[in-house]
Amino acid sequence: MLKIKKIIKKDTLLYDILGQEEIMVNSFHNYHSEDNNIFKVNAISEDNIIEGIELSDKKFILGVQWHPESMIDSAPNMKQLFFALVRYAKVN
Repeated sequence: MLKIKKIIKKDTLLYDILGQEEIMVNSFHNYHSEDNNIFKVNAISEDNIIEGIELSDKKFILGVQWHPESMIDSAPNMKQLFFALVRYAKVN
């Protein structure tokens, strides 16, 4: 497992949840998505690979290209992703 720095874009749901512009996360993948103007890119790697997406016109559609569930003990801010999902589910 690699640890990779991700850059979180400020005007995104992901930034609103994590409150950080840079995070170190695990990386297991070999594939990535290309920007297709359907989703909003919310995170990129240092080499400009898309690492997170969301749909702004929906209530809670958020995807990340890392495994926050395996980082809960080592990176407490990853819990915020799960807490946000639960909050949105309760409201909607």
